Amino acid sequence: MALQGVWYNGMGSELSINTDGDMIYGTYTIKGLGTAGEFKVAGRLNNNPATGGIAVGFVVVWHNVYTDRQCVTSWSGQYQKVNGREEIITSWLLTQVTADPADWHSTLIGHDVFLREEPSAEEIAIRERRGPVSHPRGGG
Repeated sequence: MALQGVWYNGMGSELSINTDGDMIYGTYTIKGLGTAGEFKVAGRLNNNPATGGIAVGFVVVWHNVYTDRQCVTSWSGQYQKVNGREEIITSWLLTQVTADPADWHSTLIGHDVFLREEPSAEEIAIRERRGPVSHPRGGG
């Protein structure tokens, strides 16, 4: 399946995807700013697309044996080939647990493009300055 394998976002974080029918599972490893470590990925995909793209959605809960950031990110988008290059183009929501008076800023919105090749240090530095990012910032 086209989605299986390793992908990188603009921050250099690694998304490793396996599929089983229309199910997605794998790991998301943060590289760059934020909570360090490897986190589980789960999601679904349209495994019988009518066009060249594949609709996809997946989720990471930012909890592992080292940290519990009390937040979750969900990505929704599509796989496609653009000028011969494979991409997963997504929008994401990062929702953090907040106290009642802070609910107004509990969810961040952004976008990621996942590619097969890892970005350079310079590309990561540019992306870090643009913010927001799809994972919680801060120590892990």
